[in-house]
Amino acid sequence: MLRLPRFGFNRSTTIRFRVLTLVASIVIPLIALFTWVALEYAAAKRQIIEEKRENLTERVTASIDQEATSVLRLLESVARSESLSDGDFQNFNMQSAILLAHPQIDRAWAFTRDGMVVADSSDAANKPEQIPPQLQTKILSGAFAISSVMGDGRNAYAILGVPFSSNGQITHGIVAKINVGYFSQLFRQAGMEPQWAAAVVDRNGQFVSRSLDSSYQVGRIARPELVDAARKPEPRGTFDNVTYEGVHSLNSYQRSSLTGWTTVVAVPFDVMTAPLRQTIPLLVVGGTTILAATLLLATYLARKIAQPVRNLKDYAHALAGGMPVEIRTQHIAELEEVRVALEKAISQNARLSALVASSGDAIISIDLDGTIRSWNKGAEELFGYREDEISGQPKTVIVPEHRSSEFGDLRRQILSGESVRVETQRRHKDGTIIDVSLNSAPIRRPDGTIFAISSIIHDIRDRKAAEEHAALLMREIAHRSKNQLAIIQCIANQTAKHTSSKEEFVDAFEQRLCGFAASHDLLTHWNWIDVPLDQLVRGQLEVFVQWPSPQVDADGPSVKLDAASAQALGLALHELATNSTKYGALSIGSGHIKISWSRKSNGQSEPLLDVAWLETGGPEVVTPTRRGFGSFVIEQMASASLSGEARIDYRPQGIVWRISFPYPGVGQHQSTKAETV
Repeated sequence: MLRLPRFGFNRSTTIRFRVLTLVASIVIPLIALFTWVALEYAAAKRQIIEEKRENLTERVTASIDQEATSVLRLLESVARSESLSDGDFQNFNMQSAILLAHPQIDRAWAFTRDGMVVADSSDAANKPEQIPPQLQTKILSGAFAISSVMGDGRNAYAILGVPFSSNGQITHGIVAKINVGYFSQLFRQAGMEPQWAAAVVDRNGQFVSRSLDSSYQVGRIARPELVDAARKPEPRGTFDNVTYEGVHSLNSYQRSSLTGWTTVVAVPFDVMTAPLRQTIPLLVVGGTTILAATLLLATYLARKIAQPVRNLKDYAHALAGGMPVEIRTQHIAELEEVRVALEKAISQNARLSALVASSGDAIISIDLDGTIRSWNKGAEELFGYREDEISGQPKTVIVPEHRSSEFGDLRRQILSGESVRVETQRRHKDGTIIDVSLNSAPIRRPDGTIFAISSIIHDIRDRKAAEEHAALLMREIAHRSKNQLAIIQCIANQTAKHTSSKEEFVDAFEQRLCGFAASHDLLTHWNWIDVPLDQLVRGQLEVFVQWPSPQVDADGPSVKLDAASAQALGLALHELATNSTKYGALSIGSGHIKISWSRKSNGQSEPLLDVAWLETGGPEVVTPTRRGFGSFVIEQMASASLSGEARIDYRPQGIVWRISFPYPGVGQHQSTKAETV
């Protein structure tokens, strides 16, 4: 029996309160979401500013490095001249004129190891600036060097120098005096914003350049925060400080690995926080507006809803008494639910009929005597019978003979009130047997007695096929695993027979397993069919040499091997490469291995594949006095596994191994280098 819920209201709770609560529960999260989006937007804008600041720092640093590099390259070009070693200082002065063409270089000169100036690009009577001892020492040690800032204001400069070598000895140093004031224009060229500030400080914390008041500040000690940044071990980072102009700024710095100078870009705190400050008023105004509009809307809706809800009780009483009642549409959910409840019983049968008709599964009903009474569209598609063909026919029409006894068991379970779910088989109109799942339930009269069976029949042929395929794959895996284990067991037994100690056994066994694993990886990659021979060669050889290797040449037509052939040939190649690494061509740098293969006919219907291994340039080969497992693998095991003939020739200039075996596969005859896997 359907029980309708009772709607009780607390007398202290009004419709208006409930509506306001409902609206608030929706609006407050929306306001919170709006706030979060606005704050995320502000954070994103700040992130853009920070990224722009970082990019500007990198661009300025790169520009300074570029300028310094250009000066050093000019100095190096002069240093390549033999004028100094020949004592032709006048010619050196003429060559150094190219240095003065550079906009930053004011003067260039050369000095000896004792510091004496021997050549000067300037005709001025005054001597060149004194070179700091540590700078002079670094230049004469063979490295280029860049000094810290010397002087201040418009007279600030730095010295860059490179060594001059003659006959492998450093005899002189060549230096250039550069005007660091030139760097001030790099800030503007890098795209610095008008409100921002930037500076470059040397390793001692002195200004090399500054975007603000550059003519006064250059050469002077920067503020402590910039000095700390210049001396920190980290080459880049951020910090806060107040500039000489009294502006609170957020800074990023980056130290050049070339000059050792540190670029600092400062963005005023007001600029960084502007997105957030612009967002807060929007949040306040927007949130207040939304909340006020919501409260007004909630009040209006509460008034519109209150009266119809009060009428709901009267409608319910009238309907419960069986009295006719005119329900006018109020566009209110509660009244619509009442109308739907009245129509529900009338439309229930129509809805169920539509569900049965539209189902993709077969839905049928059968009398307790086995007569088919109803048949939907899904049943027509599954069994091939139209409803007018099958209606009134016995169920044996669709039940195979070997399943005829199932109906008796099904009928007993249905009459006991149980629902039945089984997997079975049914028959199509054309006689095809269909795997199906059968879900049956009793159909009852109003008094509860069972008079028929309803069955939903689902086609499970695809699932059954998938299960059979999975079982087949499992059997295939088991078969391949047994084969692999048999090969490994053979390797272990033969290795044990030909080794005299546990350590020798482990080493030899591991190496052979590596070769076996390489072949197995290729087989897996190619789904255990048609393994390219060139890739098998590469897979075995690149364990021992860097591929491609000048010591190994592998060439032959494009051929593919089956799984058994690939494993057998892979083991043989691995043994040959192991022996070559220990005693043959791969044991010295001058050795060379040529691996070739070709297809030939033996006069019979089945072609042969001939594979050859030729070593040259290695140590002199001596015919072994005893045969180990390696010889067994490359001769007997390879011959037996490939049904071919293998032979090895221990020539003094290098071993030659060749095997010919039947190859019925189809291969393309173009030459293929073993370069890719």
